[in-house]
Amino acid sequence: MVGLLTWSYFRYIEGPTFGRWVWVIVCSLLLVYCNYFGWALIGCLLLDFIIEKRKSSARTWTGLIGTCVLLAAAYLPIKSAFFAEIHAATQPSGNALNASLSGLYDLYSVFVSESVAPWFWSVGIPAAAAIAICVLITFLALRGQTRRFLVYFAGLLAVMAFLGIANTKRMLFISPWLILSIAIGLVQTCSPNRRRIVGVMLVFIGVIGWYGIFARSLYAAPHWVEPWEKLGQDAAAVSRNNGIVIGNNPSFFFYLTYDLPPIGSPHGFDGLLPDSTRRSNVYSGAQWRDAGRPLATKIMLVNGPHYQIPNVPMDEARQWLDKRCILQNRQHLVHDAGAELKSRLAPEAGQLPWRIEVVTFECP
Repeated sequence: MVGLLTWSYFRYIEGPTFGRWVWVIVCSLLLVYCNYFGWALIGCLLLDFIIEKRKSSARTWTGLIGTCVLLAAAYLPIKSAFFAEIHAATQPSGNALNASLSGLYDLYSVFVSESVAPWFWSVGIPAAAAIAICVLITFLALRGQTRRFLVYFAGLLAVMAFLGIANTKRMLFISPWLILSIAIGLVQTCSPNRRRIVGVMLVFIGVIGWYGIFARSLYAAPHWVEPWEKLGQDAAAVSRNNGIVIGNNPSFFFYLTYDLPPIGSPHGFDGLLPDSTRRSNVYSGAQWRDAGRPLATKIMLVNGPHYQIPNVPMDEARQWLDKRCILQNRQHLVHDAGAELKSRLAPEAGQLPWRIEVVTFECP
């Protein structure tokens, strides 16, 4: 939608007609209906229009005001949800350094992806340097409106980082303007030497990103390599042998759901564990506590990232079993090399050095 709106806007600037104006309106409404942050992009286009048409007649400004009123009126049905989301989702850190580092990391991820974390210095620093060269050469090569779109991207990234809503997934929403700027710089405005430098840097960045994908050991976000499928199979075997499985991670329960199909229907599906469907001897921490803490010869406790699901029941289960059962085995899986840095910059995220802990107890 961002690309379509940008294309419609450029066509209208090139030759204002009623049909092209309608396209801009429709694309704008679709964008803000799909994503609340779309208003920020529309604000950038509004600013760009004012700059481009600053010498136009009063009729142009009357039409601009009418367009803004029309967009606002069309958005009235969902304005309450919009303001509620602003209140609930925005979490300004109040720390300029943390916000800046978060924004720079997101920019790094747009180019490299999360397959290579910047704190793996041997590859992270060269990749960051290549990104800086690409952006700097592009900025210096561009002029006028095309340069402004690179500035708009930087401004949107800064706003998202300050509001605490920036993450690698949301970068996809604003990255079309970054891609547009680099593409125009490569094709139209860069000198041949600069074009070759930018091309080589982009290839170099791509090679680093793909190397991280195949290496599977440099990820900034280790959830990409968490072995939930294997753990689901192990937990299913425990459950089938009359053991008890206690977990807290949605991905773990997703795989476990398919490893323990409904009885009598090996390919059936009746919901996802542990809430919309249930299986014998499979619990979340709270469910195990509420069931009276049943015991079995073997209890497998799988503690992983819980994504804002309260983890107190899992901690209580671990402490309770430590006192009453015999510890058979403890495994720590998927080491997060950036946990210390993440904890320093975002302590509210609760980052741990190991993503997954699997503890097996033998109970009398």
